[in-house]
Amino acid sequence: MVDRVVAAWLAVADEDIRAIRACLVGSAVKSAAYHCQQAAEKLVKAVLVSLGRHPPKQHNIVALLDDVPPDHPLRPPLLPLERFTIFVAAFRYPNMDVFDDPPDEPDPDDVTRWLSEIEQVRASVAAFLTGEA
Repeated sequence: MVDRVVAAWLAVADEDIRAIRACLVGSAVKSAAYHCQQAAEKLVKAVLVSLGRHPPKQHNIVALLDDVPPDHPLRPPLLPLERFTIFVAAFRYPNMDVFDDPPDEPDPDDVTRWLSEIEQVRASVAAFLTGEA
């Protein structure tokens, strides 16, 4: 039986994945990058919940992954998602010099590749945690 809380985290990750696609169709590439971060964060939180941990209310994927044991089988596919952390705020507010080294605006091809990567990680997480294919 699938843990309902893990399934709920995967479901909200799926909403962000759908949002990425919709943003790409609508040429809202910066918003698509934001939803990449959101989907990645929720996948990490699904793993944390499966480990019996209560994920903190934060968006730093690097910090969240610190809570995933180094020998956990899902840690390697999750680690590359750390790079999406910056997109939680990078384009969500007016340019206010929030970052010392702000990221370049992604182009649609970047986000399309990220979407594919996130979908692959989602499939790996779901297969491991719930037995989904």
